[in-house]
Amino acid sequence: MTEHLRKLSERVSVALLCLSSVAIVLIALAGAADSLGSSIFSTPILGVFELTELLLVVIIFMAQPHVVLTGSHIQLELFGFEPGSAAGRVRRFTTALLGMLCYGVIVAASWRGFTEAWHIREATAGVYAIPVYPVKLILVIGAALAFLMSLLSFFIVPDEKDQSHFIQEAI
Repeated sequence: MTEHLRKLSERVSVALLCLSSVAIVLIALAGAADSLGSSIFSTPILGVFELTELLLVVIIFMAQPHVVLTGSHIQLELFGFEPGSAAGRVRRFTTALLGMLCYGVIVAASWRGFTEAWHIREATAGVYAIPVYPVKLILVIGAALAFLMSLLSFFIVPDEKDQSHFIQEAI
């Protein structure tokens, strides 16, 4: 069961990481097109700023489950612990617990923001009215999955030496 759960969580996290990568490419393409349009034709592309703002949320929160699952987040280590030692297990436990706490707070706070945005059909205030509520839903989903990945880290011990197997096995 644990092996099946590990593979499923890896596939989900890699799929979301791919969506995050697509958002990065979209920002790059929109920025390049806007820059070219501004410099060559003296006409910037309207709505690029708003699109970039929204896609940044997609980038961050679609990548969070993978970051949590692989333990790739930035963390301060005052003492070097061996992964299998008692101190290493305590560190893994506290990291998982704090991750669940932080992502739980983000889910609770952003769920309310999403429901309010949904009811009023919130959109950006720029030249084009781009709906905001789908991105707020992505924030909720990404944080909820990061919460679940933190919970799973109690049961799934990541390979501390090589994380490259995640992408290779998930594909």
